[in-house]
Amino acid sequence: MTIQNIICDIDGVLMHDNVAVPGAAEFIKRILEKEMPLVMLTNYPSQTGQDLANRFATAGIDVPDTAFYTSAMATADFLRYNLGKVTKAVTLADEIDNTRNYVYIQRCRFGERIRFVFEVDESCAGQEVPCMILQPLVENSVTHGVGAMIGGGTVTIRLFKQDGAACLEVRDNGVGISAQRLAQLRDSFKKEGGEGGHIGLKNVYLRLKLFFGEGLQFSIDSGPDGTAVRIGLPRSGPG
Repeated sequence: MTIQNIICDIDGVLMHDNVAVPGAAEFIKRILEKEMPLVMLTNYPSQTGQDLANRFATAGIDVPDTAFYTSAMATADFLRYNLGKVTKAVTLADEIDNTRNYVYIQRCRFGERIRFVFEVDESCAGQEVPCMILQPLVENSVTHGVGAMIGGGTVTIRLFKQDGAACLEVRDNGVGISAQRLAQLRDSFKKEGGEGGHIGLKNVYLRLKLFFGEGLQFSIDSGPDGTAVRIGLPRSGPG
């Protein structure tokens, strides 16, 4: 997800009791314009709501509603992670935390329409990986799987051990991918260039392949009951 994507989604992101608050889009745009440069310069840790409100006041930003505090913090942390660590190796714990911020934003946007479930084995959390390999998989599930559902959508994010190695899985109960389209998607990983609306999946695969080498396991399965992307990381670490 790019900053522009977030700006485009702003009107649906920050809600109070499922009702859009007047001025929400302008409020967050001002955060991005005024507060984010300060975030990148100081790399300050996540703030409490009152601390964040004080910073906004110093920056000349009027907070329209206290319900914005948590949403604003999640948005700022998500953007900071994207901008500040994208070229660096991170841990799976970092990836989980960043994805939780993304999920919080989506929960504000979709309400009860989509349920997000985290199943995390903390013993795997110290594994190093490239930055931004998990959130794009969740975004893909939202965009192509459950986003159009009226209700009952579920995205499950799992970090677990299998045969002593760390594994990631993102599974949704969305519309699924046709057998023909799935074959094309799998085949695209062997070719240069993007592949339709699933460029993010290929990008994640290629960066993991570059980081880990031949020991990486990456699979996509889909059917009428949804789609699952599973990543098996080599026990030996980066290649």
